[in-house]
Amino acid sequence: MVPQKKYPFINVHTHQEDDPGVVSVLNIMADNGVLNESPKNVFFSAGFHPWYINPLSCPSENEVVGFLDHCYKQQGFLAVGEAGLDKLSAVSMEIQKRVFL
Repeated sequence: MVPQKKYPFINVHTHQEDDPGVVSVLNIMADNGVLNESPKNVFFSAGFHPWYINPLSCPSENEVVGFLDHCYKQQGFLAVGEAGLDKLSAVSMEIQKRVFL
């Protein structure tokens, strides 16, 4: 006999907002644009991915912190995700360090 499912499936990292029957943590990225309002009926994490830093318009520390602070104040915010240094990024380590350290 197969036991009844007591708990819903939980996806702790997704980029899809609508997934019926799943408790999702939607990942919001700063490079996707400004977060004007929190996603509806979902939990979310916020990040600033090193792969998408534009070396010509490198964000300041204030911009990164400002975006994360804005997200932190929204209902449903759970975590910071996809932020930090990445050796596989085409963006130089020097620029990544300027943004994240």
